[in-house]
Formats: sequence, structure tokens, C-alpha cells
Amino acid sequence: FMPLKITLIDLRRIMSEPNDAEKLKSCHFVESVFEPETNILVFKLIDVLKANDVVNILESLNVGCFSVGENRIRFVFHLDISEEDVSILVKTLEELDSLLINS
Repeated sequence: FMPLKITLIDLRRIMSEPNDAEKLKSCHFVESVFEPETNILVFKLIDVLKANDVVNILESLNVGCFSVGENRIRFVFHLDISEEDVSILVKTLEELDSLLINS
């Protein structure tokens, strides 16, 4: 899979953009999104999901990430993110949300 490329400034921009931030925060499988302090974005999952399971699903959708404990997912991003990269991430998380709701 191809890791997305992003900077801390881009992460903060994403989290402050009403559209993107709300889409990320409104995913039913996400309990909370931690405020980024570096090029790392961490999601806390709802209790019924295991991080390893969600990471495996995301990897099958070409999104690289890591589990941090049983219920957190960590995304590590790199330089030079584009608007297209942000759209891909948001769209993929929305697809995952839809898959999990319908299962």
C-alpha cells in the first residue's frame, strides 16, 4: 500500500476544516480523534471494535496505519499531502464506516 503524505500543519488544517473534520469525527466506528501534535493522527475506536481488525480492513483498502493497544489506530503521515490525499483518506474512512454499519 502507498502511505499518505501529510504534515502537522496539514493535519491541523484537516481537523479544523469543518467538512473534513466532521466527516472523520462522524464515522460511527470512531469514538474520538485526538488533536494532532506531530505528523501522527490517532483515533480511538468504539468499544465493540478491535484495532487490529480495523487496521487489517484499512490495509485491504490501501490505507496504511497501526494499532496502538486494543482500541486505537495510529496514522503516520509524510510530507507533501495533496487535497486528493485528504479526499482519499476521508472517502476510505467513510467506506469503512458504511461497511461496518451494514455488517
